[in-house]
Amino acid sequence: MKRVKVPYTFESEKFISEDVLLFTQGKDLIPNVMSLTFKTIGNILGDPCINIYVSKRRFSIQLLEETEEFTLCRGGDVYLYLNNAGKYSGRDMNKIQKFEMPLEKSQHIIVPNLKTCKVSYECRIVEYAELSTIEGYKMYIGHICGVYLHV
Repeated sequence: MKRVKVPYTFESEKFISEDVLLFTQGKDLIPNVMSLTFKTIGNILGDPCINIYVSKRRFSIQLLEETEEFTLCRGGDVYLYLNNAGKYSGRDMNKIQKFEMPLEKSQHIIVPNLKTCKVSYECRIVEYAELSTIEGYKMYIGHICGVYLHV
């Protein structure tokens, strides 16, 4: 499978409306995955960014703050994994291995992406905050390092 770089605005309406897989990785370099619904895409002061909103109960919070990078994957085979990625915790099992998710190396960051997705977004966290308006969640702002169409 080949990856083609596309603008961050590529199919942005689908990005907003579809659930995605969020891949994270801690200092131990073991990837983790969770399903993610709450996200936005746009630009902040001219920089392309993705905002993600993650429950503070999630294991992914720890990993996001260890490496400050993440990938989002949508389309393609993502739907095969969404249910299980959200049902189980990475604290208790390696979901990547358990559900035999085919990963590939990202272009700009250490966190891998799903080889069989349609589009992957590679991001570096530039800011995060606890929100008083959305109790129990943290917001992460990720600078988009690259967006790739998997063909």
